[in-house]
Amino acid sequence: MRRGEILGLRWKDIDFKERKIILEKTKNNESRTIYTNDTLYPVLKSLPIHLHSGTVSPDINGNMVIVAFERACKKAGIPDFRFNDLRYTFASYLTMEGVNLRTVQTLL
Repeated sequence: MRRGEILGLRWKDIDFKERKIILEKTKNNESRTIYTNDTLYPVLKSLPIHLHSGTVSPDINGNMVIVAFERACKKAGIPDFRFNDLRYTFASYLTMEGVNLRTVQTLL
């Protein structure tokens, strides 16, 4: 997911029974479904529900994500890596493994 999609994620977008996230408004104005894996699912289930907001992370903003990501990269010894590079790296590895571009597009 893009940073803005993560920050704007609402509880109503998450279907815990089907283990999926349905994004109604994406960058290209198309709906997208993201299936939660065995790592993400328990993390989402453990998050507190804030009664004053319908969003999953109401007290977190984009700058906070960037700062935390930069700290994590520094701690891991990864220089010159931005949050958006996660998507590019994911796509690059899939492409290098021979995954067809339509599948890469769908996964992104």
